[in-house]
Amino acid sequence: MGIGTCGALAGGLVAFSCKYGRDCKQFGKGQFMKGILKGRLLVKRFENEYGGFSCNDIQKKFAGRTYDMWNADEEKEFKEKFSREFCPRVCGNVAKWVIELI
Repeated sequence: MGIGTCGALAGGLVAFSCKYGRDCKQFGKGQFMKGILKGRLLVKRFENEYGGFSCNDIQKKFAGRTYDMWNADEEKEFKEKFSREFCPRVCGNVAKWVIELI
């Protein structure tokens, strides 16, 4: 939709939860800070690179504007011009950063 958290960033945060998170028996025993701290580092790096956390922020960075993905013409234009370049680049960067942080 453009307005929510970038899926690549969300996926990176999920990776930290898988690696450093807690199981059901550990709920209520405080925060597991390692995963939280790693997530914070990832979010800051993402924000520094892309100027925010949403798809719209990334669109502005790369395309100079945002696209209304609910508008068929704008969605088609975005996909034709940018989705094969920008989205894979963002996903690749997040994957690289997650590996570096783990």
